[in-house]
Amino acid sequence: MARKSYKKGSSYKSSYLSKQDWRNLRILLFSLIGTGAVLTLFYLFLTRIAPNIDVFWSAIRPGSPAPAETQDRIPPAPPQLLTLPEATDQDTLNISGYAEPGAKVVLHLNESKTSEVVVDKEGSFTFESITLFDGENRIEVETIDEAGNVCRQPATHTIIFDEEEPELTVDQPKEGEEFEGKDKETITIKGMTEPDTKITINGQWVRVGEEGNFEHSLKLEEGDNQIEIIAENKAGNETKQEITVKYEAPEED
Repeated sequence: MARKSYKKGSSYKSSYLSKQDWRNLRILLFSLIGTGAVLTLFYLFLTRIAPNIDVFWSAIRPGSPAPAETQDRIPPAPPQLLTLPEATDQDTLNISGYAEPGAKVVLHLNESKTSEVVVDKEGSFTFESITLFDGENRIEVETIDEAGNVCRQPATHTIIFDEEEPELTVDQPKEGEEFEGKDKETITIKGMTEPDTKITINGQWVRVGEEGNFEHSLKLEEGDNQIEIIAENKAGNETKQEITVKYEAPEED
């Protein structure tokens, strides 16, 4: 079979790349690699560097505040209050307790900010001479740490300020009443007071009903008998009544 021959200058072009083509290909390849590198660096900047730019500036600028991402965001524990009474007859009160050392504790009384103190290094604090309102006083104490975080739940307590004496009525016996005979040696003392009030009769505790009524049996001695009845409310206010009755025992046969 005869081999075809081509003369110089014919329209045939070699299937092999020329030096110029190789040069253009290398330029294109390097351009793609460079573009990819630039895009990669740009992606890293957006995802790794930009979000932490504040950290970078904080590191090179001494004294600058820490970025928000590095601040303490954990709320402190609520304060613990020392035991407080349910009621008092004093118009001022000291409120003490424990909380995170160095934190600030804020006192709200009946939903109004009343006072704030800093917890000492031992973790204790005291609000001194807090003036109470007549009647119910709702106390709320919250902790705010040095990073500004506030405890999730404040410590609470409700205390009654009451300086009035409780009501006390003795229905029987009557002052100066006389009793005679064996069947009258033991008498029944009856009266009324306010609910949730304590009653003592000659030093003995007496049960008080839900409506404030009370009843107590007392054995009399020959002659005059002094009966002391004391009503004391939760605030410590007292009302006292003293009654004298006379007992005459039956004559022996």
